[in-house]
Amino acid sequence: MACKESQAGDEIDRLLHAVLAELDPVIQGLAVLGAGEEKVTKDSAAMLSRPELDAQLDQLQRLLEESDVDATELLASLQNKWAGDSMARALQAVAAALEHYDFDAALTLLRRVRGA
Repeated sequence: MACKESQAGDEIDRLLHAVLAELDPVIQGLAVLGAGEEKVTKDSAAMLSRPELDAQLDQLQRLLEESDVDATELLASLQNKWAGDSMARALQAVAAALEHYDFDAALTLLRRVRGA
C-alpha cells in the first residue's frame, strides 16, 4: 500500500524491513520443515538437477532485479517442478510478494532462500 500511496522512500524501506522481519521466522520454519524429507513429486523426472536449479534461480533473480513480470511465470514453473519439496515451500514467500508486484521484497526473500 505504501508504494501505491507514493509514500516516502524511507517509509517504504521501514515497512519493507518490518515485513521481512515478520516473514523471517516463516521462511526459517519452511526451511526446517523440508529438512530431511524425501522429494515427493508427481513426476520426479521433471525435477531439475542442482546446477539447473541454480541457473533457473539466477535467472529468476535477474528478472526480479529488473522488476520483470516474467518472474511470476518462471517462479510458478519452479514451484511446479519442485512440488512437495522444501524448495517449493521456501519459494512460497517469494510468490506471495510477487502476487502484490513487490519485486524488491521478492528479491530480498529469494536471496534469503538461496542463502539458507
